[in-house]
Formats: sequence, structure tokens, C-alpha cells
Amino acid sequence: MPHAVPCDVYVDRLRSMLDVALGLALSAGLDEEELPTAAVPQWFAAVSGPRFAEAPVFARWGGERYATAVRGGPGNSTPGSTSSTPTPRPGAGHGGT
Repeated sequence: MPHAVPCDVYVDRLRSMLDVALGLALSAGLDEEELPTAAVPQWFAAVSGPRFAEAPVFARWGGERYATAVRGGPGNSTPGSTSSTPTPRPGAGHGGT
């Protein structure tokens, strides 16, 4: 497990990706075949594609945790379920803790 990072480092990483996502959502049409990716942070591009092994440790660790949660990690699915959609957990929505 990677070491915890200072809050400001985490916030900077999160904002770097959210800024790009919001910019694309506001400017790119959904009918475009390819979205512009030049502004996507390199760590996110690496962890989201075939260069996963080249991504920084924090990104690989987060990517693995996300994949586990989406594919039925603890609290996200019923044993034997074939659904890839996570089951909502109490308090997991907006404003929940």
C-alpha cells in the first residue's frame, strides 16, 4: 500500500483530471469519434490504457482499487452475481459518509 500523501498533493492530482474532464464535457460533442487527449495528465493516460505498468505507483494502486470495486469488491456485489454494476452502499451517495 502506498504511503499517504499530503492533502494538497491529492487535491492537485484530483483537480488535474477533473479540470480536463469538465473541459471536455463542456466543449466536445458526444458524436466525435476521438476526443482531444493532449490535456489529460500523463499519469491518468498511463493508468487508463495499455501503459498501466508505466504509471506511477499511486495511480496503479488507485486503478486496481477502482477495478476491484467496480468488478465486485467487498460490499459491491452479491456472490454469484453476473452484474458489473456496483450495488449502492448505504451512505455512498452524494453527501454520504
